[in-house]
Amino acid sequence: MNPERYRDRRESVDNLRHSQLAKAFVPNWVRVLSQPPNPALSRPPELSGNGLDDLKTQDQAMGFRHNNVLHANHFRKDWQRRVRTWFDQPGRKLRRRNARKAKATTLGVRPLSLLRPAVRGQTVRYNRKLREGRGFTLAELKEAGVGRKEALGVGIVVDHRRRNLSEEGKKLNVERLRAYKTRLIVFPRKTGKAKKGDSSADDLKASTTRATLPLPEAYPAEAPRKITAEEHEFQAYRTLRTERANARFEGARKARAAKKEEEEAAKKK
Repeated sequence: MNPERYRDRRESVDNLRHSQLAKAFVPNWVRVLSQPPNPALSRPPELSGNGLDDLKTQDQAMGFRHNNVLHANHFRKDWQRRVRTWFDQPGRKLRRRNARKAKATTLGVRPLSLLRPAVRGQTVRYNRKLREGRGFTLAELKEAGVGRKEALGVGIVVDHRRRNLSEEGKKLNVERLRAYKTRLIVFPRKTGKAKKGDSSADDLKASTTRATLPLPEAYPAEAPRKITAEEHEFQAYRTLRTERANARFEGARKARAAKKEEEEAAKKK
């Protein structure tokens, strides 16, 4: 056998092997783009155009793109076993009612709930309504003549953090405390040995109620009446504009009057 011919055949086999290995590590679309277009070769239907575009369309069809988490939809969670039910609601209702009865029995003749102040709701949306607050302020207790420690013993809640921001609200709660004191009956700790602050024997025999004072009306309703002639002639808008102008030009008018007085005093000299 001719050695030169054998060497040429060996080199052609090695070149073919290297080319096959290189193709194995190159993506399919790179090979498609690197080869010149040959109309004789038939392309598969999924690679109808540019290979990169075809891969993008395939990714979009599969439902994921970029570096995102793959979908892992769980459709077998057996949710019927995890449904929240409330079949014991009637029993819970009866249990709460019995607990309230037992608590009322242990309280004796004391009110069922503590006395709390009447406060306005927060924000412009709710400040027209009155509701029960956390506790009375120290200023309200002082004006009503109730001590801080005494209030804790007669069913009055105290809130040392709250502050009175209006005289109307403070006056309302002071009247509420005074009305509570007039209706309050304090039993002595030991029968026949009354101390300072305990009610008299006649008050102890009076009929009592366990309901607390209701909240006052937020805005007392006025009875309908006729408009007077003075109210009919009153110009509200004109009055507001006049008062606004007076407040706005008050300083300038005072400065002008003072300057005029100085000039008149200088002329007299």
